[in-house]
Amino acid sequence: LRNLGFSVKGFERGGDVGGTWYWNRYPGAAVDVLSVDYQYAPESFGRELYDDWKWQQKYATQEEVHSYLRHVADRFDLRKSFEFNTKVTAASFDPEARRWSVSTSTGQ
Repeated sequence: LRNLGFSVKGFERGGDVGGTWYWNRYPGAAVDVLSVDYQYAPESFGRELYDDWKWQQKYATQEEVHSYLRHVADRFDLRKSFEFNTKVTAASFDPEARRWSVSTSTGQ
C-alpha cells in the first residue's frame, strides 16, 4: 500500500508482529493444515519471498509460523508502520472522507 501512495498505520496489542502466533505459545501449539498454507502467495508479496522461505515441518509449530511472520516483517520493513503494545479501543469509518478514525489505549 505504501508503494501506491497510501498512508498506513497498524496497531498490535502484542510486542511484535504475529497476532495469534505471537500470543499462543502453549506447548504443542501448531498449525492444523500444511505449513505452506500459511505462506503468502507469490502473487501477493513476490516470488522472491515465496522462494526464500523453506518450512522445516509439514505442520509448522507456533515458533516456526511466528519466525516466518517476523521474516516477512523484516523483509518489507513493516514494523515501522505499526504501533506495538497498543490496544484499539474504538474505530469508525467515514465513507465520505474514506478514512478511519481510531482510538487506542495509548491515546493516539
